[in-house]
Amino acid sequence: MAKREFRTISVDGRDVQLRVFTPGAEDGPQKPAVVMVCGLMWLGGGLLGQVGLVFNDVFGYAFARNGVPCVQIHTPSRHIAHTRIQELQALLLWPLSCMPLLNLPLLLADVLMLSITPIDVCMLVLVPVLSLLGPLALPVLHLVVRGGQWLQGTFPAPQPASHQKEVAAAVSWAESNQELLGSDGRLVLCGYSSGGQC
Repeated sequence: MAKREFRTISVDGRDVQLRVFTPGAEDGPQKPAVVMVCGLMWLGGGLLGQVGLVFNDVFGYAFARNGVPCVQIHTPSRHIAHTRIQELQALLLWPLSCMPLLNLPLLLADVLMLSITPIDVCMLVLVPVLSLLGPLALPVLHLVVRGGQWLQGTFPAPQPASHQKEVAAAVSWAESNQELLGSDGRLVLCGYSSGGQC
Protein backbone atom coordinates (compact mmCIF):
# COMPACT_ATOMS: atom_id res chain seq x y z
CA MET A 1 0.00 0.00 0.00
CA ALA A 2 1.34 3.41 -0.99
CA LYS A 3 2.20 5.86 1.76
CA ARG A 4 3.17 9.51 2.01
CA GLU A 5 5.79 11.00 4.31
CA PHE A 6 7.15 14.51 4.71
CA ARG A 7 10.87 15.19 4.75
CA THR A 8 12.63 18.51 5.22
CA ILE A 9 15.82 19.58 3.52
CA SER A 10 17.70 22.84 3.99
CA VAL A 11 18.51 25.08 1.02
CA ASP A 12 20.32 28.36 1.64
CA GLY A 13 19.24 28.24 5.30
CA ARG A 14 15.57 27.79 4.40
CA ASP A 15 13.58 24.66 5.14
CA VAL A 16 12.08 23.03 2.06
CA GLN A 17 9.49 20.30 2.41
CA LEU A 18 9.58 17.18 0.28
CA ARG A 19 6.50 15.00 -0.08
CA VAL A 20 7.74 11.41 -0.36
CA PHE A 21 5.45 8.69 -1.74
CA THR A 22 6.68 5.12 -1.40
CA PRO A 23 5.18 1.88 -2.67
CA GLY A 24 4.41 -0.98 -0.33
CA ALA A 25 6.82 -3.89 -0.05
CA GLU A 26 4.39 -6.07 -1.97
CA ASP A 27 4.46 -3.84 -5.04
CA GLY A 28 6.97 -5.89 -7.04
CA PRO A 29 10.57 -5.31 -8.09
CA GLN A 30 12.35 -2.05 -7.41
CA LYS A 31 11.95 0.66 -10.03
CA PRO A 32 13.54 4.07 -10.64
CA ALA A 33 12.44 6.88 -8.33
CA VAL A 34 10.69 9.90 -9.78
CA VAL A 35 11.69 13.37 -8.57
CA MET A 36 8.72 15.50 -9.51
CA VAL A 37 8.88 19.28 -9.59
CA CYS A 38 5.20 20.02 -9.16
CA GLY A 39 3.17 22.68 -10.85
CA LEU A 40 0.31 24.88 -9.67
CA MET A 41 2.54 26.66 -7.22
CA TRP A 42 3.04 30.01 -8.94
CA LEU A 43 -0.11 30.67 -6.95
CA GLY A 44 0.92 28.59 -3.93
CA GLY A 45 0.14 29.23 -0.30
CA GLY A 46 -3.27 29.90 1.14
CA LEU A 47 -6.40 28.19 -0.13
CA LEU A 48 -5.23 27.85 -3.75
CA GLY A 49 -1.96 26.33 -2.56
CA GLN A 50 -3.83 23.71 -0.55
CA VAL A 51 -5.88 22.79 -3.62
CA GLY A 52 -2.62 22.46 -5.58
CA LEU A 53 -1.09 20.16 -2.94
CA VAL A 54 -4.10 17.85 -3.00
CA PHE A 55 -3.99 17.80 -6.81
CA ASN A 56 -0.27 16.98 -6.81
CA ASP A 57 -0.72 14.25 -4.18
CA VAL A 58 -2.85 12.36 -6.69
CA PHE A 59 0.22 12.02 -8.92
CA GLY A 60 2.43 10.91 -6.03
CA TYR A 61 0.00 8.23 -4.90
CA ALA A 62 -0.50 7.04 -8.51
CA PHE A 63 3.25 6.55 -8.95
CA ALA A 64 3.58 4.74 -5.61
CA ARG A 65 0.58 2.46 -6.25
CA ASN A 66 2.33 1.38 -9.43
CA GLY A 67 5.56 0.55 -7.58
CA VAL A 68 7.40 3.77 -8.42
CA PRO A 69 8.69 5.88 -5.52
CA CYS A 70 8.04 9.59 -5.97
CA VAL A 71 9.69 12.59 -4.32
CA GLN A 72 7.77 15.81 -4.86
CA ILE A 73 9.13 19.28 -4.43
CA HIS A 74 6.79 22.23 -4.73
CA THR A 75 8.86 25.00 -6.19
CA PRO A 76 8.27 27.73 -7.11
CA SER A 77 5.77 28.46 -4.39
CA ARG A 78 4.39 31.92 -4.01
CA HIS A 79 1.20 33.00 -2.27
CA ILE A 80 -1.21 34.62 -4.71
CA ALA A 81 -1.33 37.66 -2.42
CA HIS A 82 2.39 38.18 -3.09
CA THR A 83 1.65 38.84 -6.75
CA ARG A 84 0.17 41.83 -8.53
CA ILE A 85 -2.60 39.59 -9.88
CA GLN A 86 -4.77 40.62 -6.95
CA GLU A 87 -4.49 44.30 -7.76
CA LEU A 88 -5.38 43.63 -11.39
CA GLN A 89 -8.30 41.45 -10.32
CA ALA A 90 -9.65 44.13 -7.96
CA LEU A 91 -9.35 46.75 -10.70
CA LEU A 92 -11.13 44.60 -13.28
CA LEU A 93 -13.92 43.57 -10.88
CA TRP A 94 -14.46 47.04 -9.46
CA PRO A 95 -17.21 47.97 -11.97
CA LEU A 96 -19.16 44.87 -10.93
CA SER A 97 -19.22 46.11 -7.34
CA CYS A 98 -21.78 48.71 -8.48
CA MET A 99 -24.31 45.88 -8.54
CA PRO A 100 -25.63 45.46 -5.00
CA LEU A 101 -25.96 41.67 -5.32
CA LEU A 102 -22.31 41.31 -6.31
CA ASN A 103 -20.78 43.84 -3.93
CA LEU A 104 -20.73 41.62 -0.83
CA PRO A 105 -19.40 38.47 -2.58
CA LEU A 106 -16.67 40.52 -4.27
CA LEU A 107 -15.59 41.99 -0.94
CA LEU A 108 -15.49 38.57 0.72
CA ALA A 109 -13.54 37.07 -2.17
CA ASP A 110 -11.04 39.93 -2.15
CA VAL A 111 -10.23 39.48 1.54
CA LEU A 112 -9.98 35.70 1.25
CA MET A 113 -7.69 35.84 -1.80
CA LEU A 114 -5.44 38.41 -0.11
CA SER A 115 -5.28 36.60 3.25
CA ILE A 116 -1.77 35.52 4.17
CA THR A 117 -2.06 35.48 7.96
CA PRO A 118 -4.91 34.94 10.45
CA ILE A 119 -4.92 38.72 11.04
CA ASP A 120 -5.76 39.21 7.37
CA VAL A 121 -8.72 36.85 7.71
CA CYS A 122 -9.96 39.00 10.61
CA MET A 123 -10.46 41.80 8.08
CA LEU A 124 -13.65 39.96 7.11
CA VAL A 125 -15.34 41.73 10.04
CA LEU A 126 -14.97 44.99 8.09
CA VAL A 127 -16.91 43.68 5.09
CA PRO A 128 -20.46 44.41 6.35
CA VAL A 129 -19.53 47.96 7.35
CA LEU A 130 -17.51 48.77 4.24
CA SER A 131 -20.18 47.29 1.96
CA LEU A 132 -22.23 50.37 2.85
CA LEU A 133 -19.76 52.41 0.78
CA GLY A 134 -21.20 50.82 -2.36
CA PRO A 135 -18.81 50.96 -5.32
CA LEU A 136 -16.04 52.46 -3.19
CA ALA A 137 -16.05 49.49 -0.82
CA LEU A 138 -13.80 47.24 -2.94
CA PRO A 139 -10.89 49.65 -3.41
CA VAL A 140 -11.11 50.85 0.21
CA LEU A 141 -11.16 47.30 1.61
CA HIS A 142 -8.36 46.23 -0.71
CA LEU A 143 -6.17 49.12 0.46
CA VAL A 144 -7.00 48.45 4.13
CA VAL A 145 -5.97 44.78 3.80
CA ARG A 146 -2.77 45.69 1.91
CA GLY A 147 -1.99 48.34 4.54
CA GLY A 148 -2.45 45.77 7.29
CA GLN A 149 -0.11 43.39 5.47
CA TRP A 150 2.47 46.13 5.12
CA LEU A 151 2.27 46.81 8.87
CA GLN A 152 2.70 43.07 9.57
CA GLY A 153 5.70 42.88 7.23
CA THR A 154 4.06 40.35 4.89
CA PHE A 155 3.78 42.78 1.98
CA PRO A 156 5.68 43.35 -0.27
CA ALA A 157 6.56 39.73 -0.93
CA PRO A 158 9.56 37.98 0.58
CA GLN A 159 12.48 37.22 -1.70
CA PRO A 160 11.78 34.21 -3.90
CA ALA A 161 13.82 31.07 -3.34
CA SER A 162 16.35 29.69 -5.80
CA HIS A 163 14.34 27.07 -7.65
CA GLN A 164 17.38 25.48 -9.24
CA LYS A 165 19.08 24.98 -5.87
CA GLU A 166 15.89 23.50 -4.39
CA VAL A 167 15.51 21.04 -7.27
CA ALA A 168 19.19 20.07 -7.06
CA ALA A 169 18.83 19.48 -3.31
CA ALA A 170 15.75 17.30 -3.87
CA VAL A 171 17.61 15.21 -6.47
CA SER A 172 20.57 14.87 -4.11
CA TRP A 173 18.26 13.80 -1.29
CA ALA A 174 16.62 11.16 -3.52
CA GLU A 175 20.04 9.85 -4.59
CA SER A 176 21.21 9.48 -0.99
CA ASN A 177 17.93 7.92 0.23
CA GLN A 178 17.60 5.13 -2.29
CA GLU A 179 17.02 2.53 0.44
CA LEU A 180 14.26 4.53 2.13
CA LEU A 181 12.56 5.05 -1.24
CA GLY A 182 12.91 1.41 -2.23
CA SER A 183 14.21 2.42 -5.66
CA ASP A 184 16.74 0.69 -7.89
CA GLY A 185 19.06 3.73 -7.76
CA ARG A 186 18.00 5.32 -11.02
CA LEU A 187 16.17 8.67 -11.05
CA VAL A 188 13.68 10.25 -13.40
CA LEU A 189 13.35 14.03 -13.10
CA CYS A 190 10.06 15.48 -14.31
CA GLY A 191 7.98 18.58 -13.84
CA TYR A 192 4.90 20.23 -15.19
CA SER A 193 3.38 23.69 -15.34
CA SER A 194 5.37 26.01 -13.05
CA GLY A 195 7.51 23.04 -11.99
CA GLY A 196 8.43 22.39 -15.61
CA GLN A 197 9.80 25.92 -15.91
CA CYS A 198 12.41 25.38 -13.22
